[in-house]
Amino acid sequence: DELMFILRRLLIPIVFLVALFLGASVVLESFAESQLASGAGRALGLQARPNIEIDAFPIIYRVIQGRIPGVRIEARDFVIEHLEIAELAIVMRGVQADLDVLIRSDRFDLKVEDGDATARITEDALNAFLVFEKVDVRVTFLPDGTAFVRADRVVAGRTRRFEARGRLTLGGRKVTFRPSNVTVDGRASPS
Repeated sequence: DELMFILRRLLIPIVFLVALFLGASVVLESFAESQLASGAGRALGLQARPNIEIDAFPIIYRVIQGRIPGVRIEARDFVIEHLEIAELAIVMRGVQADLDVLIRSDRFDLKVEDGDATARITEDALNAFLVFEKVDVRVTFLPDGTAFVRADRVVAGRTRRFEARGRLTLGGRKVTFRPSNVTVDGRASPS
């Protein structure tokens, strides 16, 4: 009977401390997401704050450990260097958990072990960007994930229509087209 009394008296403070620890983690994680959103928005030059999700529950333990498993950033409808981005998703894994960086909104300089990013741009946005860059090319996105590209060029004093199908990729700050099939004036191009 006395043993049960002692166990109950110990259990109540332990439950209280665990609840306090978990509650503090929820509050800190929410605050850190808000601050990182401000810093990421400023670093990317966004008008609106991006959505940030920190995968680190309980974050207090992760900060003590020095490593957060992951951070996900999502942003929509913004412009980087005259290219309109419809959607951007950045996934960072193995983020160094520096509490100073997590709670400051004036900087966004995370150290990350691994990550990747994807951006979705529309056909109209890409063609507007090409006009801005003075590249005389028209791009059409195809349902199979490839692109159809058309350009008129003067070759040997005569205007020729070049058309190609292939993969269009956005890597870093560079849009690259790798044709798999090219025609000149509707005929297969010479090798």
